[in-house]
Amino acid sequence: MARQYGVMQQMRGSASSPGRKAGGDNLVLTTADKKAIPLLNSPDNEKALITHIMDRMRMSVVERDRRAQRCEQIDVQLSGFVNLSPADKIRDTGNKVGKPPKPVDHNLPLAQGQIDGCTTYLLSIYAPETDIFEAISSADKQQMAQALTAEVNRQGQRGQYYRNLARFCLNALKYNFGVLTCYWEKYEGIIFKANPGGIVSKDIGTIWEGNALEAADTYNFFYDTAVQFPVDLPSKGEFFAQVERVTPFRVRKMAQDKQLFGINRWVTQEFASQVSQGTVTGGHATTYYRPPPSVRDNTAAAQGQMNWVSLLRAGADVKESSPGHELIRYTTWIVPNKFGLSSSNDLELWRIIVANGQYIAFAVKLEDSHGQLPLVVACPLEDDLRNEQRTYAEQLLPLQHYASFLLNSDQAATRKAIWGVTVYNANAFPGIDFATTDIIGAMLPLRSSTTDVDIDKQFRHYNAAPDTSQIMEKLGKVVELMQEILPTRQAQQVADLERATLYQAAATVQAGDRRNLKIARTISDQALVPLKFQMIYNIFAGLQSIDYVDQTTGERKPISIADLVAANIQFDIATGLKGLDRLMQIQIMKDVLNAVIQSPQALQEIDIVKFLNYFSTLAGDRTDLTQFRRQVVPPQQGQQTPPNAQGAPAPGQQVPGGGPGVKANPAPQLGAEGVARA
Repeated sequence: MARQYGVMQQMRGSASSPGRKAGGDNLVLTTADKKAIPLLNSPDNEKALITHIMDRMRMSVVERDRRAQRCEQIDVQLSGFVNLSPADKIRDTGNKVGKPPKPVDHNLPLAQGQIDGCTTYLLSIYAPETDIFEAISSADKQQMAQALTAEVNRQGQRGQYYRNLARFCLNALKYNFGVLTCYWEKYEGIIFKANPGGIVSKDIGTIWEGNALEAADTYNFFYDTAVQFPVDLPSKGEFFAQVERVTPFRVRKMAQDKQLFGINRWVTQEFASQVSQGTVTGGHATTYYRPPPSVRDNTAAAQGQMNWVSLLRAGADVKESSPGHELIRYTTWIVPNKFGLSSSNDLELWRIIVANGQYIAFAVKLEDSHGQLPLVVACPLEDDLRNEQRTYAEQLLPLQHYASFLLNSDQAATRKAIWGVTVYNANAFPGIDFATTDIIGAMLPLRSSTTDVDIDKQFRHYNAAPDTSQIMEKLGKVVELMQEILPTRQAQQVADLERATLYQAAATVQAGDRRNLKIARTISDQALVPLKFQMIYNIFAGLQSIDYVDQTTGERKPISIADLVAANIQFDIATGLKGLDRLMQIQIMKDVLNAVIQSPQALQEIDIVKFLNYFSTLAGDRTDLTQFRRQVVPPQQGQQTPPNAQGAPAPGQQVPGGGPGVKANPAPQLGAEGVARA
């Protein structure tokens, strides 16, 4: 399956298989490479662009290294990693092989639980039970809003929006630095088409295109540090970059999918020769890539310091599954004519890939209809300290350490109370080995010659363990203190209310959510508002039309992008912020529904079935209730059903569009605007 990066101009040529000339020189660029990236026709232009990019990478690497160091410390502690003592390692090994369990020191991952709880809260706000995105429009534009909502949510299912949004929110809370990129991507592959006669044909074409959201790797993200606040990077920044390490196989596959060009210069001969000569140390050209920390061991191998000579060497061949190539995915505003990218002298948005710090492997202009770098940044703790604040994780970790100390003190005291210190006369107990003998409940024979000696003078057990009966109570208080830093137990407040009314319970939850609500609104304003702006503009620039299913005929019909632009449909990504008190809203809507049913005037003005549809959607059920409408049987010619004395339809009379006495409306009248949910 071919994948194309970005909203790009049509590239000329295609990737061809690596070819050799008669002399075996793999450094020759193919015609397709030069057509795809005209820059490659001039070594001087390529060198100038590489220098331009590397200068900016060196400027931002200082900030990245400081950030990555903090992130490593946070991740190691949040994971609960403990470098066990030699004695605890013996106990831990015994636990793992099935021996009777013995306690070892722990670092309770309490802070991780707090952060995960807040992440879950944020996701319940941004991605409620319906879908992540909703389109809002006037009542007469509901079909367009529904079509737009369905299109974006289809993109979300294919692009795994929820997964990346979860990582984005988690990083924002852990590191106070979450990044989400937003490119328009296109996938090409086999399209199956049903033909008359039950025949299925296969063609090559676009199988999916849409907004691709991806949570960036915080350890390998670089950006323009001249921007005062990271959240302003989309509108004020010059560039950002992501670095990854890939295998030779992955490079070849990306070249086949037209994601990389000119790979013959560096993926075969050069790299293989360095490996065979033993000059590859610590990974090939990994100038900027930084592996994540190990949370299981502190050995050099676990920390990513691999011996690439031994891993990549098999005779003189390169192992295709060993990650030895560094790719810098660099997105920037640039004057393309200055580097031979194109003839334009205007600032344009380009996506460039640099391989091993020396070769341009991909370069394409991005459509800049929204005029921003294609990413958003969230720093929920934002003040004049910029990005130097102590994150939520760093605020919680000292309490986690204290709680872990209390637990470890309790298990150490318990161990001392059980085992204590034993002093014995070795002559009276020959051959005893405390490394293999458990004296708890054991029978230890005395030497026969010592039977007349007082045993208390030959064997004594000392126990001076401290009282730890209050440990668990103290642990509970520490956990309560952590709630003051990052509250995640609002639901518990309702359970603690006795004889609370429904409204009181909902009000309690709403009041308890205020601090988390502030976090949610901050992230929404920093990142999700500009994100929806970029996504809707990408849709307008990348598609010609979208399809929708007509609810009346069941036919699939197209809507042009021009019609969507004219309809001025708003794209809402944070609708969940309105539903924090959904329980209260459902109860209010239930009371409104009862009042409508009891009012003849309201029955004449409101379509009950569509009202019930909205009510059930609010409660989380998306079943289309219009399918349960009764079929209207028109009266025979010459027959009329007289109205009753009040002028209302007679009992049992069917009115098109609803039940008895219900007036049919062409669109739901639920206020000035309607919400379309896919």
